[in-house]
Amino acid sequence: MLTHSIFRVLQLIVISIVGEVVLSVSQAQTPKLDSAGECGDWFLANRNILERKYACVGELRSMSNDGEGSVTVEWFEVKFNEPTTQKHFSYSELRKVYANGVQANWWEKWMRRDEDFFWCMGDYETKLARVNKSETDIDGKPMIGVKRVNRIPEPLEYTILTGSAFVSTGDGAMEKFFAGTKLLQSEESDDGSFKGFFARKHSGTEILFNSKFDYMPTYSRGLFRKNYHGELTLESYEAVNFDSKSQWEKIGTNLMVPVAITNVVHRVNPKVTESHTLDLKVAWSIDGLSTDIFSDSSIKDFENSTGTLFKIKSKLQDKLPTISLSSNED
Repeated sequence: MLTHSIFRVLQLIVISIVGEVVLSVSQAQTPKLDSAGECGDWFLANRNILERKYACVGELRSMSNDGEGSVTVEWFEVKFNEPTTQKHFSYSELRKVYANGVQANWWEKWMRRDEDFFWCMGDYETKLARVNKSETDIDGKPMIGVKRVNRIPEPLEYTILTGSAFVSTGDGAMEKFFAGTKLLQSEESDDGSFKGFFARKHSGTEILFNSKFDYMPTYSRGLFRKNYHGELTLESYEAVNFDSKSQWEKIGTNLMVPVAITNVVHRVNPKVTESHTLDLKVAWSIDGLSTDIFSDSSIKDFENSTGTLFKIKSKLQDKLPTISLSSNED
């Protein structure tokens, strides 16, 4: 189990690496990495920089082997952290379409202007409304709208974690993974890529950090442990849980983003062969983002299919169909 102290140590490691990432981004270079463990730190640090600002349009399709649990998720999301004040701004819209057509036209929209929240759910024409933060439900929890009904998928999670739950965990899952695993093996290939095996009590994950994609993880494979006793060794992991292949591209100067992912869950546990496949495509941009696109006038323009925010979304929508998962030659 991940303790608070371990998680805090990891946070401090990531913070220290971020300084190096910022320097690398400004100089358009990657720091020298010497192990799969350092590649994992680099991966987290790259994500930390991305979280400061981005816009993306995405499509996720989750298909079970019986066809009953198929779901399509479509979304548009923008995040911007104001550099001087560190105030947080974001806007997102998302819908899920189930195999039987349920909720096909229900869109959830959510916006944050630092400490002010706006939310709505319904057909696409439904307008955002301010959320009264003092309102709570019968359990004393914030009313719907401050906490969204649906989470935006987090593509980076699916490059290294199982797609068993296709909605993003949103609780620092990637940080917890690296903090709660033991690196049993780290191998460097002739092209400078690193392959590492990260072990936990119940499962282990093999990850390829590909030098051709700035040491981002282009392949991962999760294995269940045969028994939960004794030393953690490579031989103690056997049945395949999942594998994930991803395609990355560079945006800005030196920022890497996953644009296509296929995550196949071969079995949800060692004894059950229920399987499903998650296919995900995302178009990204960091251009033209500022606090201005979250203003009342900007959102009104957006609702009328005009303005900067609408142009950002339209450009990303045009790019999405051109994305496919090509061979990483791994």
